[in-house]
Amino acid sequence: MINVKNVKKGDILSENSFFVVQEVNPTSLTVVASNGIVSTISNSYAEGVLHSADQYNTEVPVTKTELAETFIKNSRIAITVAFITQDKVKTAKEFKQEKAEFLAKMKKVKAADRVKMIESLIDNPITRVIPSELRIMKGYHNGFVDHLGRVPFTDLEVPGKNKFKLVDPRTIQYIIVNEMKFTLK
Repeated sequence: MINVKNVKKGDILSENSFFVVQEVNPTSLTVVASNGIVSTISNSYAEGVLHSADQYNTEVPVTKTELAETFIKNSRIAITVAFITQDKVKTAKEFKQEKAEFLAKMKKVKAADRVKMIESLIDNPITRVIPSELRIMKGYHNGFVDHLGRVPFTDLEVPGKNKFKLVDPRTIQYIIVNEMKFTLK
């Protein structure tokens, strides 16, 4: 950080901050920076300098490769990423407990209601995995790709300190960056 008392004409300054909007005022925005500092930013500054992870004017369908490349090359900027999480294998204990709970319920219901439970089991079987899901995060990344091809991403919507998540670019469904939404064809 700089000491403003030591700033003189001609000094070079930079800014690379990420904000979460707390309040929208007629002429300004009240924001919390990723370091926790609350500030007020004028609307003219926001419109002239800031990027949004939410707003877009154009939607562009792209291939999976183009989507991954666009995500990786847009580092250090506010971005929304929607991707498919990985299946999670249940432990043997979790699977056994889920199965036992279903059987216990089955024993308690009347014979006429067992058909409904069996139909429910056919539609929603007990499996050894928790299936993948669509996850949407808003934040930024620094352009680093790990040895497994995943990108460490800072999720600014998560409170507290554990904001880092991994994104596999091959599973991205869409991103919003630079006022454009890139969607998987």
